Amino acid sequence: MKDVRLLLVGLLVLAALTACGGGGGGEGWGSLPSDQETPKPEGRQAVTSTPAPEPERTDVPPLKCFSLLDNEEIEEALGERGFGGRGQGWEVCRWQLVADERVFVGMEPGTPGDLEPGAELLGVPGEPVSAVGDDARWFGGTGAEGGGTAGILSVRQSTSLGALHFRIGLGRPDLDSAEQLDIAKELALGALPRFPGVEQPEPEVVTFEREQVDRSNASFVDNLLAKELEGEWTRGEGLVATLSLFAGEVEAAQVLRQPELLDNSGTGAIRMAREYLEDGPDAEAKTEIARLLERLVPSSERLEAMAGIGPPTVARGLQAISLGMVQGADDCETYWFGTDVCQDEVVFPELDELFYPGKYEGIVPEEPTHGWTDEHFFWAVQAVKDSAKKYEAMGEMPEVLFMFTTWDYSVSLVDYDPASCMVLLNRPMQQIWEDHFKQWIAREMAYCMIPKTFPAQVSPGYEVVRWWKDGLAIWLSTVVYPAANGEWEGLPDQLAAVELETTLLDRDVTNWLFFEHADEFITLGLIWSLPSDGGRAKQEDALAGYDGIERLIHTFAEGLTDENIPDSGGGTVPYKVRADTVPISGRTVVWEEPQRFGVVRLHLVVDPGKYACVEYEEEGELRSSWRAGKPGKPGGSWSGDLPESLQGEAVFVVTTTEEGAAFTVEVTDVDDDPECEDEEDESEPEPCPIEIGCPPSDYYYKEG
Repeated sequence: MKDVRLLLVGLLVLAALTACGGGGGGEGWGSLPSDQETPKPEGRQAVTSTPAPEPERTDVPPLKCFSLLDNEEIEEALGERGFGGRGQGWEVCRWQLVADERVFVGMEPGTPGDLEPGAELLGVPGEPVSAVGDDARWFGGTGAEGGGTAGILSVRQSTSLGALHFRIGLGRPDLDSAEQLDIAKELALGALPRFPGVEQPEPEVVTFEREQVDRSNASFVDNLLAKELEGEWTRGEGLVATLSLFAGEVEAAQVLRQPELLDNSGTGAIRMAREYLEDGPDAEAKTEIARLLERLVPSSERLEAMAGIGPPTVARGLQAISLGMVQGADDCETYWFGTDVCQDEVVFPELDELFYPGKYEGIVPEEPTHGWTDEHFFWAVQAVKDSAKKYEAMGEMPEVLFMFTTWDYSVSLVDYDPASCMVLLNRPMQQIWEDHFKQWIAREMAYCMIPKTFPAQVSPGYEVVRWWKDGLAIWLSTVVYPAANGEWEGLPDQLAAVELETTLLDRDVTNWLFFEHADEFITLGLIWSLPSDGGRAKQEDALAGYDGIERLIHTFAEGLTDENIPDSGGGTVPYKVRADTVPISGRTVVWEEPQRFGVVRLHLVVDPGKYACVEYEEEGELRSSWRAGKPGKPGGSWSGDLPESLQGEAVFVVTTTEEGAAFTVEVTDVDDDPECEDEEDESEPEPCPIEIGCPPSDYYYKEG
């Protein structure tokens, strides 16, 4: 950068200006070059009105030229590179093309007289200019052939130190007066906020309110909890209503807030009902819950009556299934609601050889009936086999009995105790095609595996552990059937809808995507690390203590931002990411408080052709990263080194595993300069060159 410097003059009377402009051999930029036809005015100005008397002045330390205008701004104003300097003293700055002195940019003090009615500079009357300072006048060229002549923009701005008056001079003979004015205005607007005492406009402060989201469409449990939160029913009343819906005793409209559920498994509601029987406060509700459970889930005594073993047979093309006629037909008919359909017991010789006889069994209608077909029975047998082999290798399985029912509501139910597990497949399963049918059974088999493998971790109760239990069950089903992709149906959209408002521990079925992001070793190790008692806070603390969780949570948020979570069956999981978008056109402060195990995702959009200078403040324990571009595909590379300058679009992701974190993005300036350097110059100012003969650097007029 050229060693060009400026001492701006304030409170200048005409005598002082004359001394600076014409004395000591220094020619001010208000005088045009000798080869230009326009007459040169006396000194730096020609004001026809009577100048105001010199008011009291406030001393201001000298300023350097490059603290007010930088090289890039000067080059753009001149239209070419290769400028030199002339009159580079403290009070007057002039930059000109090396090859053509008629092309120049200059700054010097102005006076109140510039703004008087009838005032002239360069022999041209001033014209009012809006949107620059408190007041401004343009003394433009007369529009000579091939372009205009030199022009001066004189600006007045109130400051905390007094009234600031300064001028921008521009020589661009290739442009007309209007085009010159546009350039002069840009220079003045760029310089104004850099003067001492000029109050910066308050930045726009952006915050985002996080509202409670309605997730009653997610599952039966989410519906139950949403209505309980709104005071529509108590926990006991909600459980009775939900089980009555399963049993066909009430209509769906009486129970559900929304007609369609993303996850219509009844397993969570059955588990909550069992827990309510142990410690629920409403005795009447407990009696009704016990009745409904007995109706929905056969007791061990009823099962023994229903599942008597007869001579082994092979029936209906199920080549690997041994079948026996059910004994206790009366009980069978009672369970099937008075029909004459009895049931067969299905055993698994292949699994009996691997584990122990009788561990895996099924009960099916004796003949295809109520919409069930041989195909359904065959799919179920295959799914039980595939799931049992996979889960026995990953953990432990209890004894499992699966059976088909005539229930018309919900897809399936799972009921378990430490030693045994029952999977009931209800009639809506008939509408599911083969791959999803098998994966659904694999999911319900996972609900059998989880309490057997993690008995201590599930002991805090379903509502405390559902954040991982429900997501883990779906993820385990993808381990058995990675290419079935049944988990894609609605669940990625549900996560996208609630991701910014909720945390990992607020969600449940959608957390399969988090386990999909982690590998099997991390997932199972994480579950093993969870506590055997306590509520949500203890879950959060244990999760925060898991080794590497900060990075795992953050890379998961980055992956969702890029819509790039790899799917176990190949490719990526379909996802449509959301972000908080902030347009940037001036000083802006974005303040966020990331939730523990939540995510902040900011999409900053800088005005086209502009650069934003950005600073950051981080409080507490958090992770932050950014990349250029918009959310979604394609995404750029993520970096933890946050940028000082932004152009175009950028995405920021912030996560934390602790309470009390805060993240602030402050846009300090938006202009054409990509460099965002500290413009303060603490070096000692050089004395004013003697040959220029500059007056003192008191460039403010004190008003009042």
